[in-house]
Amino acid sequence: MAATWSEAQVLALTNDSATLQNGKKLAIVSKWSNFGANDDAVWGECQGSGKDPYRVCIDRSDMGYKCNCPSHKFPCKHTIALFLLFANRADSFSAQSSPNWLTTWLDGRQKRRDKTEPSPEKTVDVDAQAKRQAAREDKTRAGMNEFRRWLWDIARHGLADDRLKTYEFWDRMAARMVDAQASGIARRLRGLGGLPFQRQSDWAVRMLDEISQLYLLSEGYSRIDSLPIDTQHDIRNLIGWTYKQDDLLSLPAVRDQWLVLSQYVENEERLKMRRVWLHGKRTGRTAMLLDFAHGSISFEGNFPAGHAFDAEVIYYPSAYPQRALLKTQYSGMTAAHDDFTGFSRDLDAIFEGYTDALAKHPWLAQFPIGLHAMLPFEADGHFYVRDAEGHTLPIAIASDQWWMVMAASGGHPLPIFGEWDGFELHLRTVHTDGRYFSL
Repeated sequence: MAATWSEAQVLALTNDSATLQNGKKLAIVSKWSNFGANDDAVWGECQGSGKDPYRVCIDRSDMGYKCNCPSHKFPCKHTIALFLLFANRADSFSAQSSPNWLTTWLDGRQKRRDKTEPSPEKTVDVDAQAKRQAAREDKTRAGMNEFRRWLWDIARHGLADDRLKTYEFWDRMAARMVDAQASGIARRLRGLGGLPFQRQSDWAVRMLDEISQLYLLSEGYSRIDSLPIDTQHDIRNLIGWTYKQDDLLSLPAVRDQWLVLSQYVENEERLKMRRVWLHGKRTGRTAMLLDFAHGSISFEGNFPAGHAFDAEVIYYPSAYPQRALLKTQYSGMTAAHDDFTGFSRDLDAIFEGYTDALAKHPWLAQFPIGLHAMLPFEADGHFYVRDAEGHTLPIAIASDQWWMVMAASGGHPLPIFGEWDGFELHLRTVHTDGRYFSL
């Protein structure tokens, strides 16, 4: 049976109030032409300011979508409008044959899904592969040795060095790391360059923490052959080595009914990064799907918070496995608004888990935390949540979103989910009135 959705599910697809309001204005039949639906998809054309209407389509198997408008918001107002129109006026959509542009899109999505099956075995030139591997190791090792000396220089001068408060200082070494094929370190260095300008009183503490982690990473790489194999995977991954999909697909998969805890997109210039946190109802395991999209290209699939689906995932090798690859999805998304499997009331237990995670993987950037019955409050211009025992957590959230959290709470505790970075909980989802709200 083809998937359907409610208006509440559509409103949970984005936390951008302007997109929702504009989408609602377009969710009327008179704004659309050539619209239809079948068991596979929903589609339509919405006239914009240009000569040609915008083409919008939705894959009913996983709520994936595409619109050819130039908006950098995902989903855009046209996509929200089509979702809402079908949710409220499904009887207005005729069951007609798919237009060619829709068929092309659906075929492309299926081909990309098929890539999650292992490729036929090919003859590999083992000697050539070993030479390429050795050449990269030599280049990276030379770059990492230089990087370690550079960190020693920072330690000698101290954080009072004015050079640390300029982007140029960090960008020069970031460029050197790109040359050494250590793009992961380059990305972290560029992030350090902005720390002094974020108006955080503890920026020096955060900078010292990050520099310390980078130094530990460089030391680990210098003696990588003596470390456990899973730690070797973590170090190489952090430096910038990637995995071939066929290598991942040879690893065992974990099948479960996965609850979507949050879906969050970060933008870095024209590159978008999406993190989807899942919780397995049977296994109790947490998995993070990490995807990238460039420019106006949209992400494959859609994972609205508060929905569940049956699927197999494969965890990337790690001393503390978090990131996973979605191998096979066996069902569409179904609403599971009141399911708090994996959420806890005990902050002490959560941070014992965090301590254990750091012991295995000291470079964890995000640690998922789901909590029942947390009361949001503000004190001295900072945001917090408090449990029944009076324990508090600092919250990282934009002030214009904080009012949404307070309105959802109404002065009462509520379930929340977020990512802990060692300093603050970056709030991603709150639950109230049977709905998940993404932030």
